[in-house]
Amino acid sequence: MLNEADMKLDIDKDLNGVLIITCPQCKASMKKKLKQLSPNKKLSCQCGCEITISGDGFKSAQKSLDDLRKALSGFGS
Repeated sequence: MLNEADMKLDIDKDLNGVLIITCPQCKASMKKKLKQLSPNKKLSCQCGCEITISGDGFKSAQKSLDDLRKALSGFGS
């Protein structure tokens, strides 16, 4: 069974995508850079819960980051 975690996309000061993942069991959160992740990667929470990053969720987060980078590239030119 896949544990579905709440995931939010954040951007660090260097415009790197950071996925904030909240454990569905203990509600602890962890931050992982998008470039460290791949579709269907499994992560383990400190409580022992195994969280799988789905391919669709990963692709959606990556597309959102790419769109944001494109939008921001016009600023300061």
